[in-house]
Amino acid sequence: MSDPDLIVPVGDAGTTTCNALSAFSKSFNPSLVGDQPPEPLGGMIADGVYYLSKREGFVGSDAGTARRPYDASGTLVISGSTGLSADAQISWVEFIGELPLQIATNFTIMVRGTSFDYTLTCGNQLIRASSGSMPFTATANQLLWFYPDASGTLVDTFERQ
Repeated sequence: MSDPDLIVPVGDAGTTTCNALSAFSKSFNPSLVGDQPPEPLGGMIADGVYYLSKREGFVGSDAGTARRPYDASGTLVISGSTGLSADAQISWVEFIGELPLQIATNFTIMVRGTSFDYTLTCGNQLIRASSGSMPFTATANQLLWFYPDASGTLVDTFERQ
């Protein structure tokens, strides 16, 4: 299924021209899960357009007192995937308070088992680190990434279209 509102720039995601992704998934009210997060399994990250479809905050036994993660919306484009590396573009909005926090950036991915190393190649300065590592699980039609949150572990699920 193609999205007529999605603008994908010509060329690879890793070029110095920043992305112009314009379509977003719907905004999600994240859920709190009173359990431990699933284990990241790694996998092959397939080329395609992915939309954020679920956001879960795994908080263990603190579900009754934990802070709910922020609402978010996002589009991710993976290109040039070799199984060990890929280029990526993301357009992301996180709804924090009255004003949304918008992020549009390009990055490269190097798969290392159940994590991928990422290096930003261009984008706005709202990203805290220009490189890092993220645990993940990839299937033919999904990409889940895991990262620490103030209350536990946040898991974002992206569906490939």
